[in-house]
This record gives sequence, C-alpha cells and structure tokens, in this order.
Amino acid sequence: MKTRTNKQERYFRKYFEENSFKYAEIALNLINEYHTSTRKDGSEERSHLFEVLGFAIANFDKRLSHHELQKLIVVSSLHDLVEDYSDKVSFKQLRALFPKDYIRSIKKVTKWSTFEKVQRDYEHYHGNISKDFISIIVKATDRLHNLNSCTQVFSTVKKLDYIKETEKYIIPNLKKLRKERIELYSSVTFLIYNLKNQMNQLGHVIDLEKRISELKEFNNLANDFKLAV
Repeated sequence: MKTRTNKQERYFRKYFEENSFKYAEIALNLINEYHTSTRKDGSEERSHLFEVLGFAIANFDKRLSHHELQKLIVVSSLHDLVEDYSDKVSFKQLRALFPKDYIRSIKKVTKWSTFEKVQRDYEHYHGNISKDFISIIVKATDRLHNLNSCTQVFSTVKKLDYIKETEKYIIPNLKKLRKERIELYSSVTFLIYNLKNQMNQLGHVIDLEKRISELKEFNNLANDFKLAV
C-alpha cells in the first residue's frame, strides 16, 4: 500500500544503507515494532516520528559528522519509545543495541514516569536537554511537528501551554546552540524560524476559537433572554 509513511520508510532505509547507518536501521525497526497505534488526529503513530526524522535529515545532513548525524537520527527515531512504551521496552534493552552516548541523549528527551506539568519538572527536563546539542535539536523538531498537528486535537489550554513552553525553553536552547556551534547557525536559525511561524499560526487558531466560544456564549444568553421574555 503506497501510503506516505511507507514511502518515507523506503527512503529512510535507502538513505541509511547508502550512509552505512547501522544503528539508524535498528532504530527504524524499533519504530515499526512498537509504534503501531494511531495518533489523536487519526494518523499512524509512526508518522510523527517519520516527520521529525525527515526534518532532522533535511536540515542537518552534511552539517554534522557521520557519528553525530546518525546519533541525531537514532534519537529522533526513539525519543518517544520508552516514554510511551515503558511496559514493553526499557533503557536496559536499548543499551544492548546502541552506544552509550546515544542512550544518554535519548534519556534527556524522555520524560520520567513521575513527571508533572509544574515549573520544577519543566526546569529540570529542559535544563538536562540544554546540556546536549542533539537533544536540543530533537526536542525542537519534535515540538515543531506537534505544533503543526495539534490544531484539531488539543484543547485551547494545551495549545497555549505548548506555545509558552516553546517560547520559554525550546527557542532559548536553540539560540544557545546557535552560539556554541556556529557551523550549524543557518540550520538552527531555520528551525527557530519555523517554530515561530508555527506558533504564530497556532496563535491565530486560538484567537479564532476564543471568538467562536464568545459568540456561542452570547447566543446562549440571547436565547435565554428570549425565553425569559
């Protein structure tokens, strides 16, 4: 069946083979083994990982060393695995398959089981990410696709939370990386631009949702008034 995800998978396998990315091939197999469900928007679960992976390759190919690029690909592929399927796969299992520095980066972008949506945990989570440039890129590309795909499935409150978190942590980490790795300046700047553009678009959607909600509330009040009269 010629779906977008199947086409992406064929492209990735060919790309990995041409570049001798053996760890990337293992990561791709893990995506297909575990990420078999559907997302809230009805798309294949693995489609999110493929979009993140595709953006990372398109934006950072030829700008990183062979090791760094393969590491970026693997972490992009597995950033949700243990977080979403801790009952089926563990970091102990992944350590048997990938180099130690790959595992360290995957752990940095993985929220722990007791993570709470409070400032203390956000500070700790993004503070760890800020120490590793691969993790910074993966988190940013992950957020870019989430911002792009959340319009129809997330509440207004969650959309606002996404925007605030991106502005407070993700973009500052990217700006920090841009200073530290000058050779990545254009790629990181392009990623920042896309994030800001996506946040602006999502902001317009939120404004529209608020206006619709206010209009519905006004109509309900008007109907109640008519009934009272």
